[in-house]
Amino acid sequence: MIITRKLGSTTPKITHMVNKPISEILSVFTDPTIVIDTNLMNVLYENASMSNASKVTYNCDELTIQGNNWLYFNKPDGFSKLYVRGKLNNVDAQSFYIDLVKSDSEAETQFTPSRTYILQLRPLESLRDFRIWKYVDGNWTEVVYEAVDLSNNTYYDVEVLYDSSTDRIKVWRDGVLKFDISVDTVNFDAFRSVRFRIDGNNLYGKITAPVVVMYE
Repeated sequence: MIITRKLGSTTPKITHMVNKPISEILSVFTDPTIVIDTNLMNVLYENASMSNASKVTYNCDELTIQGNNWLYFNKPDGFSKLYVRGKLNNVDAQSFYIDLVKSDSEAETQFTPSRTYILQLRPLESLRDFRIWKYVDGNWTEVVYEAVDLSNNTYYDVEVLYDSSTDRIKVWRDGVLKFDISVDTVNFDAFRSVRFRIDGNNLYGKITAPVVVMYE
């Protein structure tokens, strides 16, 4: 069961949004729910749903996901706003993904759900190590990429903000805004799941603190 808490009417204290002023994120939200705001990986493990719990391990500092598996957080009636943060390390896996998925039921069982926006961290790529894909019914579209060569087995602090009032997704890496894209509202009426996913059978990726999942 996912344990959530409301911010309440007083000024919220969100510990793990240090890359930018908290007001920059909170100004998007009206009545947010914090699902995760932690430096402890056991808290992430205990509150996330998983494709296969036997493929996920943790200690105090790191949570490890074996390839072709994922953590996910569902909201069946859809996110109107969503903020996600985590330090991601592909270790030896091909890619580390953050998925925004239209169908919560598909997000639970399908490696690539039929309609998904996919933020990809792939240090093995040449000058396309950080990018966003749109996947619709078997068709892949590269929406945007950063011409950068990132390092393998290195942690990158990644933040994603989705706002349905503007139909936009913003992405920061290590505190710097990298992408600001518009959502295809024809194929995506809403997002109902967010996932941390690793690609590569028997390979590994890791997440470390801070980890935040907040939505309304």
